[in-house]
Amino acid sequence: MRQEVILHWRKTAVRVQLSTFKKYRLRDCFFFDNFKRGEYYNLLWKLPLDKPCFFIRPHLLKILSLDVVFGLHASGFKMGKKGYLFIGPGSSGKTTILKTAYKQGYKLIGDEIVLFGGKKNIYFFPFLAIIYDKGKIIKPKKEAFLKKTKVNRLFFPRIARYKKSRISPLEKKQVLKKLLQNSLWIPDKKSSRRQFEFLAEISKINSFKLYLGKDHKKNPELIFDLIKNA
Repeated sequence: MRQEVILHWRKTAVRVQLSTFKKYRLRDCFFFDNFKRGEYYNLLWKLPLDKPCFFIRPHLLKILSLDVVFGLHASGFKMGKKGYLFIGPGSSGKTTILKTAYKQGYKLIGDEIVLFGGKKNIYFFPFLAIIYDKGKIIKPKKEAFLKKTKVNRLFFPRIARYKKSRISPLEKKQVLKKLLQNSLWIPDKKSSRRQFEFLAEISKINSFKLYLGKDHKKNPELIFDLIKNA
């Protein structure tokens, strides 16, 4: 009985959230099915890609938080057996790194916003399966994105004046602080507590500051050698 009430409440929450956007309204059952199965990957390909879609984002994230799935300002890809996540605000170099990884044929975790969640293990997967490049939208083939993956390294990039790009390790306390700064705010208190627990666990992953120097502009591929040795 309790499970039926919870499922009904989630379905109602989805309907209320989406009814605000009649022009872009998606089928309630589609979202509900994704709640039930925990499959968010296919949901991404139903979204419109024009600018009004940006206004729907906060509502979608709120819906996902009901199922203990949260968002992070990040981009990422998988190189070999390792997953790499680049976390930071706009203009920090995340998309440039991801675009280069895409050209190199690496599997993508996502751009701009990456979702994370799980039960026994924390997995990461894309929010919108597209790449934003200086106002332009690049939509790779569906196969270019991973359905879900674990992450082995965290990087916090920033554009620097150094001639050569470099990395330096981060302490756990600093990592959690930066994760909180780049996480997407959730108004619900219960969900917020769970989000913090996830971020505290994610902060245990080996993390580094990544300074993108002038050499990165000339040859973006150099970054891959740098992060491999981290």
